[in-house]
Amino acid sequence: GSLTIPEARLRAYYEAHKGEFTPPAMLRLRLLLLPLGPGATDAERAVVRAEAQALRLRAINGEPFEALAQAHSRGPAAGEGGDLGIMQSSQLDPRFAAAVQDLKPGQVSGPVAVETGIALLQLVERQGGQPRPFEAARDEIYRRLYEEEFEQALAQWVKDLRARAAVDVRL
Repeated sequence: GSLTIPEARLRAYYEAHKGEFTPPAMLRLRLLLLPLGPGATDAERAVVRAEAQALRLRAINGEPFEALAQAHSRGPAAGEGGDLGIMQSSQLDPRFAAAVQDLKPGQVSGPVAVETGIALLQLVERQGGQPRPFEAARDEIYRRLYEEEFEQALAQWVKDLRARAAVDVRL
């Protein structure tokens, strides 16, 4: 007999295995880093945090983050406006990941304290992190389930053959 897999079974498989159809979240960020030495006092930290907060407000009020990063950042890629490129969110420093988690593209995080200073992050774009729609995953799911069914049907067929085979063992 031919194998058919009901639509409901395909959908159930999709719901149960959604993580397998979800590409990793990718983020493109810009970084503005205001440096602080390892022995910075609380007062020095407060001054730099206030400076970061002032720069954040300038960005919120429409100044391009890129220009602010070029002028003020001592972080990587400051000359390119702090552009860190595209990376998986799972590869980010957990403090950075937490700071940008709820941002929409174009928004700027609050100040983030790191070993080397106080950072501001701008989310440029977010890709992935959402499951592919069922329709886009349907063929792949069908193949997986078909192979599973085929293996089971083949195993059952071999079992039936063995059961029907008259084996005469003579010693």
